[in-house]
Amino acid sequence: MRGKVAMLVLVPLCLLGAVGVQGLREAGRTSAAMDRMVSVMDLCGVLSALVHETQKERGFTAGYLGSSGRRFASELTRQHGQVDERAQALDVMLTGLDLEDLGPEIAAALASARSELEQVTSVRGRVSAQQISLDDALGYYTQMNAKFLNAVGEARNMPAPPRVSREVGAYAEFLLGKERAGIERAVLSSAFARDSFLSGGYAKLVRLISEQNTYFDSFYRLSSDAVRSDFDQCTDRADAGVASFRDAAHARSATGGFGQDAGAWFAAATARINALKQVDDDLAASISETAHGPRPAGVGDGDHVDDAHGDPGGVGGVGLGGLVGRVRVG
Repeated sequence: MRGKVAMLVLVPLCLLGAVGVQGLREAGRTSAAMDRMVSVMDLCGVLSALVHETQKERGFTAGYLGSSGRRFASELTRQHGQVDERAQALDVMLTGLDLEDLGPEIAAALASARSELEQVTSVRGRVSAQQISLDDALGYYTQMNAKFLNAVGEARNMPAPPRVSREVGAYAEFLLGKERAGIERAVLSSAFARDSFLSGGYAKLVRLISEQNTYFDSFYRLSSDAVRSDFDQCTDRADAGVASFRDAAHARSATGGFGQDAGAWFAAATARINALKQVDDDLAASISETAHGPRPAGVGDGDHVDDAHGDPGGVGGVGLGGLVGRVRVG
């Protein structure tokens, strides 16, 4: 009789113990995943700062080549220093990171991007001597930026609770939109400097504006009300500042003769992109803050770690595998 009683007591206790061990293991995986996410977001912040400066160098390069070297020479030289400084900051960060621990996909994407960056001195020399076409110069910077942003985008595949997954997805979409804004700055810098579009230039402008709208709309849908408000406050005035330049480009797309100063356009477009950079910084800080937050002793309320190769979204989550496509190169 005592044996039966003991069995009745021990079996539930063993089951509870097994559940408790599983909960601790799950909590441990959650904590480790969040530690990796913190490291990734720190890296993303450095990569975003570098891309912000290469976007600007691309814009000055377009204006310089579009004006046959008559505009933006001194600005371009100063911008080289800004890019070099951000590249050095990336090198410093990478000395303290185990990229393989963050994931082989991130390591591979970053290696490819850094390989592109190693060519920048050669490209700059060809730009200075005006021995490179505008399309080739812009293509170089755009391809390099795409590869850096692909490294950021790989964060979408990392296991994370649903809230963090949504925020990372919104961040990746946002950065793709910001990159299109940077290309737009370069395209119109060249067009206004030469007072006409190159062949295919206007079609490219229309596509870039459409893509910005698409990426920012996607970001908006994924974001909280607070993030949307931050985006609106930071960008409304800056968007208005570029509207008249866009209108002039649309009105005289076929004939040229825009009557717009390339320097004034560059300043207005840069003010808009700087506003976007503020949103960028706020988004990265928010994700890091969430990942730094209290770690659960167990798992509850559906806030479990989503497996990027298993359940694509989890309870209440958003599967990011199909959400953020790779950056198109070129």
